[in-house]
Amino acid sequence: MSFIYHYTDSLRLPSILETGELRPSSNRTGDFPPDFLWATTDENGDRTSSAAAKAVRTLWRKGELLLIRFVLDERDFNDWEPVARSLGWTKRHIHSLKKAARSLGERDSNRWRCRPEPLAITKALRIEARWATANTWVLPNRLVCLSSKAEPGFRAVAIGDRAYGGVRRETIDDRAAYDFVRPFPGTLADEAFRDPQSNKEAL
Repeated sequence: MSFIYHYTDSLRLPSILETGELRPSSNRTGDFPPDFLWATTDENGDRTSSAAAKAVRTLWRKGELLLIRFVLDERDFNDWEPVARSLGWTKRHIHSLKKAARSLGERDSNRWRCRPEPLAITKALRIEARWATANTWVLPNRLVCLSSKAEPGFRAVAIGDRAYGGVRRETIDDRAAYDFVRPFPGTLADEAFRDPQSNKEAL
């Protein structure tokens, strides 16, 4: 079996666990056709993933969120360019995506894999986390989802003895955005949100 990887972070992980599946992004740029669920054969990450965003990396280095890696079976995905062309992507779309990736420092799009459909997280072989203080991916001993009565949009996940998460909101153009919440003891979700505004930071 060959492994591939989907990268995200602990801010977005609760929504994934809640829905029970990895989903194609709903974000649309310009006249691009619907997006895919992406993965890569690169075990070290992909600079186009949300986990590689500057804001995410800054919070990660501060220890305020974790990088998350889904380890997947490559047979559940396909090479991205044939899939893209079959679903209406033009040469211009493909060229534009590669150009954008190069601008982020990602030069090998041959590593990319995709699928147009969601993938149940039960199909994941492992869900791993990475702390800024560690140089390796770790399989957490527990992943527990948390919510808050004081903030209905709040979702977090307890990994070890800390909880990481935030408040998901929808923007005018239907993009997903998050108000980041600083990590807190995993048993204190409701207490942490007696004054929800006190811990929020926009991301």
